[in-house]
Amino acid sequence: MGAHVSVTPNHQTHRVASMATRSLMALSGTFGYELDLLTLSLEEQMQVVEYVSLHARIEEVVRTGRMYRLLSPFNSNLCSWMFVSEDQTRALVFAFNTQYYEVTWNYPRLRLRGLRQEAHYTIEQHGSIARKVLTGRTLESAGLPILFNGDAESFLFILTQN
Repeated sequence: MGAHVSVTPNHQTHRVASMATRSLMALSGTFGYELDLLTLSLEEQMQVVEYVSLHARIEEVVRTGRMYRLLSPFNSNLCSWMFVSEDQTRALVFAFNTQYYEVTWNYPRLRLRGLRQEAHYTIEQHGSIARKVLTGRTLESAGLPILFNGDAESFLFILTQN
C-alpha cells in the first residue's frame, strides 16, 4: 500500500490534519513525504525527523508482520489496526479519530489480536513517557482503552514482549 504524507489542506479533499496524524497514517504503509520540506515550519521539520527515525524503528513489523483490523472506519468515526511480528514479540497498534470528536464517556477499547496469551507486553504510547505492562490475554479480552480528546487525533502504541 502506498502511503505518503501530503500537504495540508489536502489538494484533493481539502481536509486538514496534523503532521502527527498524517505521519502515523503513512507509517502503516510504504511511508514517505510528498511535499516541499522547505515550506514546513521548524516544528514540522523536526516532526519529519522524528517520524523518519520512528519509521526505521518499526518498519520491519509493518512490512513483514501480520495485520489485523480492529475498528472499521465504515462503522464509526474511529478506525484502528495493528501489526504483529511473526514471532509475536512486537506489535504496533494504530488508532485514529477520522472526522470529528464526539463527546462521550464511552471510550473505545481495542481488543487486540495475534498476541501470545501468557506473554507480558510493555506498552509504550508514542510521544508519551508513560508505560504499562499487560498480558496478551488481557489485551485481547479486556482491550486497550483509547482516550480520544479531539478532532483527527491519532495514536501509536508499541508493544514489546518482556
